[in-house]
Amino acid sequence: SIVLTVKDDGHILPEWLAYHYEVAPLRRLIMLVDKYSITSPRHIIETYERMTDLNVTIWKEDDLKYRGPPPRKKHNETPAQFYARYLRKQITFLGQCMTTLQREARENNDTDLWAMFIDTDEYLSFNYFNRITKDGIFDKSKESFPCRTAPGRICRKDGSPYQMLDELKIKYEEQPETVASFLDRNREQLQSLNYSNCMYLPRLQHGAIELSHIPKARNDSIPQELRVEDFHTLRFPFHSGSMYWGKSIVKITDELNPALIHNPHFIQKDNCFGSSTSFKFAEPSRSFFRVHHHTGSLEDFLSRPGDLSRTVDNFQKRNSSVVKGESRDTFWWLVSFINRFGIANAMLLTQELREWALDLNERSKGNWNQSVEIA
Repeated sequence: SIVLTVKDDGHILPEWLAYHYEVAPLRRLIMLVDKYSITSPRHIIETYERMTDLNVTIWKEDDLKYRGPPPRKKHNETPAQFYARYLRKQITFLGQCMTTLQREARENNDTDLWAMFIDTDEYLSFNYFNRITKDGIFDKSKESFPCRTAPGRICRKDGSPYQMLDELKIKYEEQPETVASFLDRNREQLQSLNYSNCMYLPRLQHGAIELSHIPKARNDSIPQELRVEDFHTLRFPFHSGSMYWGKSIVKITDELNPALIHNPHFIQKDNCFGSSTSFKFAEPSRSFFRVHHHTGSLEDFLSRPGDLSRTVDNFQKRNSSVVKGESRDTFWWLVSFINRFGIANAMLLTQELREWALDLNERSKGNWNQSVEIA
């Protein structure tokens, strides 16, 4: 399961849905549409529900049940007031989602339901160390922090998380494994390693530096009519290292208390394995998984209607960081998606829905600009 908020993200939503459908695999989604969103994702979601077994619940902000009066946007709102309003909305939404998923888990007698809390520009993957490209977060942590001086860190010893992921990386070369399969297969070992029901996920920031040649996802099974350049996970593999504030994946149990949600980055502040004592950085060497955060192309960045922060200058600032690594571990998903649905349906669920959303953004931008001029 994934819990998600959206605001005019339709142009990147099709890839995000298709990617996590294969990698997670995502089958349950609870989505909150921002009150100030100009466009609606409903057509995209209805297409996925019609063509796949994805179960989606879409909430509006009016569906949220606040403790006390709901937060309201103030005239001349300061950044601090905006953040306080945003944070209260997010915590209320996440708590309501957790309560909903707990009820569904009890009704379905599901004791292995995991939920992830990420955004539409973020993609979950395993926290591999790639010996060929020197990719990942392991390349420094595994050498600098031996087990004997830092208990609990991923390190090279029998039965350690590092060894488990190292073995998985070898297996990945032939047949990638989903996140859910990994969690289920290693249930007892995860418990013995003192992993709680919450794992903190470090994030890698991907900029707009692209490959000079995009490989056909390890083979030539992607037809020419499907433009791999439209996919962030294929086009932008270069990253600038870890970001502030990671994300979380939690096991849905009755012991989790929705009232104790700290913020969107720390779902369970005092019970999430891998977070540092400052709660600002994920401990990279402790995580089985990581999140790839994509800025995307300039076209995508500027295409969101009504967002005055989406300027060329801000785009360039986001892409000013020095490249520290490259990740191609997510390349396999598109081939798998095509094999599952066939090329025609795969194109509809990704490329064609993206084109539809970009066109909607352009038309909505005109309407929004007109309303601003009239005001």
